[in-house]
Amino acid sequence: MTVRKNITMSLETASWYEKKSKEMGVPQSSLMAIALADYIKQESSLKTLEAMLSEIKKQENRIFKWTKEDEKIWNELVAENKKKDNI
Repeated sequence: MTVRKNITMSLETASWYEKKSKEMGVPQSSLMAIALADYIKQESSLKTLEAMLSEIKKQENRIFKWTKEDEKIWNELVAENKKKDNI
């Protein structure tokens, strides 16, 4: 189902659509509908990407969070390796 909508735009934008319409042999309204559909897809994709990046950051923080216990284990391993190197 389609719905007709009237919009107001700048002269520059209107001129661009007129030129592009003639160049491609496609009605201006079709070009506008395609542009708006692409905008909607891009906006949706950006929201999904932002959510994914946020989740990745949470997982990185969970995985790479350095605790005092981690520090203790690390220091013990370093000390053991120093002893082995000196032997």
